[in-house]
Amino acid sequence: ARTTTTVFAAEDFGTGTHTALPTGWSSGTLDVGTWKWTNLPSSSTFSMDTMASTTSANGWMIFDSDSIGAATGGTPAGWLQSPAYNCSAHPHVGLVFQDYYRKFKDSCFIWVSTTPGFAAGTYTKYPVALNNTVVTNVSTANPATVNIDISAVAASQPAVYIRFVTYGPPLGAYSWMID
Repeated sequence: ARTTTTVFAAEDFGTGTHTALPTGWSSGTLDVGTWKWTNLPSSSTFSMDTMASTTSANGWMIFDSDSIGAATGGTPAGWLQSPAYNCSAHPHVGLVFQDYYRKFKDSCFIWVSTTPGFAAGTYTKYPVALNNTVVTNVSTANPATVNIDISAVAASQPAVYIRFVTYGPPLGAYSWMID
């Protein structure tokens, strides 16, 4: 039987601005593009609505690959990394977040690690099944709630890092918003 546990860490991205990521968060690119904080709808050619998540009033994170001009060079792929979470007192750890995603042959993953640098072999990849099974040119609900059991990596660990990772084709993708 499934049991409900207490939330021991939460993030609403409320400390972000249009020029700075929320406190403790970092982002990077795997080819072109990166995550950013916003409180506006996507700005791509194939724009999407404003995110309707529970805490969207104070902003959310977005990887808006159409807006980076990926079709003009490079493959849109980027990551957003959390600060360290102390999971040492928790034998079971689940990651729950709200997202809004529109697919164009791209995919979404969660990487979980106990080392901040995510060197090869130091993290476990979890596909975001809800997003990766959406067909091309279709969006998830706004918002959709994603639940991923990350206990295999995070349970009882003193420092756990989470990366939201998106990969797109060379012609670009649409958008992934999380909150």
